[in-house]
Amino acid sequence: MISIHSSTNGTTMSTDSYVIPPPPQAAVKVAGSAKTFPVRRIWCVGRNYLEHIKEMGQDEREPPFFFAKPADAIVHDGGTVPYLASRGRDGGGAPIRRP
Repeated sequence: MISIHSSTNGTTMSTDSYVIPPPPQAAVKVAGSAKTFPVRRIWCVGRNYLEHIKEMGQDEREPPFFFAKPADAIVHDGGTVPYLASRGRDGGGAPIRRP
């Protein structure tokens, strides 16, 4: 059994109270330290530099856009990033690994 302490309300909850085990806390290494930093959200900016705008075939006059990714989207150095080779109208695609 693992206990989880909530800093927001001061309660402690056992993982036995979950239907399935919660995922581990996502974290990244802190440069120049042996410590890690917990990650809850990843905020991203799209269409933020000219070369990428042209590569995506979009209008360079459009403003950048913002989007979020879940913390478990982190891929550490040397990790493999699966991606969809193609997407049809139904949004489907086969996940493959890029060399």
